[in-house]
Amino acid sequence: MPYYLDLPIKLSDTITKSYDLIVPDIIPDGNLSEKPLLVSIHGGAWRGGERRIFNSLERFIRRGFPMLNISYRFVQEAPFPAQLIDCKLAIRWARAHAKKYGYNANKIIVGGSSAGGHLAALLAMTNHDKRYDIGEYLEYSSAVQAVVDEFGPVDLLGDDIPELSALIGDTPESRREASPMHLITGNEPPFLIMHGTADQTVPYEQSVRFYEALKAAGVEVQFHTVPGGAHGYDDIDAYRVLTDFILSQAQ
Repeated sequence: MPYYLDLPIKLSDTITKSYDLIVPDIIPDGNLSEKPLLVSIHGGAWRGGERRIFNSLERFIRRGFPMLNISYRFVQEAPFPAQLIDCKLAIRWARAHAKKYGYNANKIIVGGSSAGGHLAALLAMTNHDKRYDIGEYLEYSSAVQAVVDEFGPVDLLGDDIPELSALIGDTPESRREASPMHLITGNEPPFLIMHGTADQTVPYEQSVRFYEALKAAGVEVQFHTVPGGAHGYDDIDAYRVLTDFILSQAQ
């Protein structure tokens, strides 16, 4: 199984970070060319964390899915929307390098937890917004075809997560721009949202409202509740729901 680690990515004149790419060469249940690329965005309140923290999507490598773990600039390095710009660059990079590394990037499933879930959702909400396509590989699309949002903050305008909201924007306008909840058009790709009821960092009710708003807009969306789940959980039912969703999007 080829591992391409520490692939350097220049995100600004002074900041270079890295991606990790895993391309399975043993395909247990299908042709690799038919598998969507999974892209994972790590959490850390947009100011920390790193791409090699275990994520839920990594389990699908053994099922033959290629996997890209990305990095992005933190808010102390560059203010929002730099984080979204960097994630869009990662999607374009993935498409630009698909033939070189031998995977299919026609369909991309993006996922993350906490701040990573927020950025994954935000990618989907801005699929056709060219304002955030900045940098290299502009001849390639930054659109994603499905989203896994695990307890991501989606509404930064309220007063239920003031500490997090302050990190991403200092005005109501900037926080609205960064809030997936307020960017729904009805044209979003399929979503899976998962959240624990005992989350003390991002309120469970944020995901409830997001699910209801997406559903009302006609978006294909599933919502899985983890009873008693905190800000992070190990739940077999959540894994089963995630598996069903990923495999359904691989059709």
